[in-house]
Amino acid sequence: MAQTAFILLDIQTGIVERIQNVMNTDEYLAKVSSTLAGARKAGIPVVQVTSKYLLSQGRGFAVWVMETV
Repeated sequence: MAQTAFILLDIQTGIVERIQNVMNTDEYLAKVSSTLAGARKAGIPVVQVTSKYLLSQGRGFAVWVMETV
């Protein structure tokens, strides 16, 4: 049985700021917002994945946090 979900990956301030030289972030975020609203209206589950960068013993590593929103 197949199931559809809308996955938001790294839609957070620190990540989106990095793409502002490549694309118009206001337009990008408007498209993401519109798609998110459409998914919710259609009853499609929404999962948000964000990155957190941590420092341990002088070494950095990434942790991904996934939550249903």
